[in-house]
Amino acid sequence: MPANERPVKLKKCAMIIAVPLTELGYYADLREPKEKKDFVRNIGLFNNYKTEVISPVIRTAKILEAAGVSIFTEATLSDFVRLFDGGFDVIILFTHSCNQLIEFRDGLTSAENLVKHIPSDFSGFIDLSVCHPIDLVKTLDRVLPNAICHYIDATVTPVLWMQYFLFLFKQLIDNPDLTYLKASVIAHHNLRTLF
Repeated sequence: MPANERPVKLKKCAMIIAVPLTELGYYADLREPKEKKDFVRNIGLFNNYKTEVISPVIRTAKILEAAGVSIFTEATLSDFVRLFDGGFDVIILFTHSCNQLIEFRDGLTSAENLVKHIPSDFSGFIDLSVCHPIDLVKTLDRVLPNAICHYIDATVTPVLWMQYFLFLFKQLIDNPDLTYLKASVIAHHNLRTLF
């Protein structure tokens, strides 16, 4: 059954978080050259970063993990690639992009470099919580014809992404026969009505 027609089980969902979630990680990224790390520079001072990124992401990750979603933090490119052999139907990537490069804990990487490590027979759902991931989407669509790639081509704050995922997974918990695609449409609609 195609991914867009399959009801999804929470235990078959994984969220990989590739931005720093600690003060140590924040300052380590600030010391890196902009060509290797970019995300923390966009938020500003650590107190802002803690309020706008760390707190909402950790709070949401704990809620989703308690519901059965597998959560992976401080993720490298290798961590992301390993999920495709882990039996997951839904893989959510929460990170940052800069000039069409995707940021992981071990640095920025191109879409081409990322997808060359992913098994071409993956037939699940990839949810890119990455601002403006157009190159990555095009590359994933070309290399993974049986997968569904979901994304929003906009700049979205971490707080808004986390609200989106809380809405989405509430739909999946309340309606076990719902597909991930349908739940994401409902979550997207619910968020739009808030703002």
